[in-house]
Parts: sequence; C-alpha cells; structure tokens
Amino acid sequence: LPEAESLGDEEVLAETLVNRARAHMRTGDGEAAIAMADRALAIAERLNLEPIVVEGLVSKGAALNIIGRRREAVALQNAALELVQRVGDRSTEMRVRNNLASGVSEDDPVLATRMYIEARGLAREVGDRGMYSWLAGNAAISAYPEGSDWDEHVAVLREALELPTLASDRAR
Repeated sequence: LPEAESLGDEEVLAETLVNRARAHMRTGDGEAAIAMADRALAIAERLNLEPIVVEGLVSKGAALNIIGRRREAVALQNAALELVQRVGDRSTEMRVRNNLASGVSEDDPVLATRMYIEARGLAREVGDRGMYSWLAGNAAISAYPEGSDWDEHVAVLREALELPTLASDRAR
C-alpha cells in the first residue's frame, strides 16, 4: 500500500485498496475491510472506475454482513449486482450473487437459494470448478429446508463430486 500511495497513480491506489479490502474481508476483519473499501470507493467513484467500484461494493457489503449490519450489506450487494450486470463481468457477478445470498439467507431463504442457483450457473458458464462445487453445496444446503427440487440438487451434488480433478474441489 505505501508503494501504491507513493506512485501518485490514483487508479493503482484504488485497485490496491480494493484488493486489501477483499483480503481483510476474507480474513474476517470487517472494520478494516470497510475502511479500505471506503478509501477505494472514494477514488473509484470520482474517476468512474466501475470495475473497482463493483469490487469495493462487494467487499464492503460482505464486511458489513460480517459485523452484523445485514441490511446495509444487502443494499450494497444489490447495488453491486446491478452495476456488475451492466459492466458484464460474469465472474464477479457470481461472487456478488454468492455474497447476496449469504446476506439474505436468514431473512429471505427462498431468495438466497435462487441467488446460489444463479451463481452456480455462472460458475458453470465461466468454468470455475471450485466455485461450482462450493455453490452446488450452498444451494443444496439452502434449499434443504424448503424441500423443493431436492432430486435436482442431489443430481447437481453428485455431478459436482464427480467433476473435480483437484482434491480441494472434491472436498468442497
């Protein structure tokens, strides 16, 4: 980060900040993730760097969910979903849908299941086997209490177990 700050290139700084935000979010440090995302978003919004704005919204939304601010989290994830669909980044859209599902799972489990299934479809389209396996499991877990389409989920889970060549993907 100090190197990015010293370059004087605001786009590089925004990208570095948004990557740090995601790293903090992934390690469960919600407060640090929010601080980094806010710094990145302030730059990216001003420079109209939409992919960085999406990343900032996604990480900040997930971080807000981590610290228990779920309504704000869902609002940001919805904004990120709308923007990422316009930008056309299918891989990031998959992550946004996964995070949105996580954020709404307690309040709207049916929506969460739908988001997981849609994200699973995107993982298949972009060829991300690890995320496909992860999302197949999440969708099935989310759908189980609903009792709907269970045979379909079992078939997808079987396929997800047979497809991976990496042990870590099979474990998912």
